[in-house]
Amino acid sequence: MAEQLSKIETLRSDFIANVSHEMKTPIAVIKNYAELLQSDHITEEERKESADIVKRTLDIWNEMSYLQLEFMEKHEEIAEGIFEVTYSDG
Repeated sequence: MAEQLSKIETLRSDFIANVSHEMKTPIAVIKNYAELLQSDHITEEERKESADIVKRTLDIWNEMSYLQLEFMEKHEEIAEGIFEVTYSDG
């Protein structure tokens, strides 16, 4: 059982590290487009296009956040199940 818990914890840690890394990319995209939107050197069409990219990036970021939450909830259910089996085997 301890080995299973260790594997699950490793999986969880790796997942969180990957998600954290992947969430940095949308932040960088949003920051760059925000700076572009502040520029006086772009057309209204470019400004609208940039705003649309920011919105789509935020939608992706929101979905990644939802998937991370879903994973964490599932991880807790699995861990609770293992603890129940471990203690009931006793």
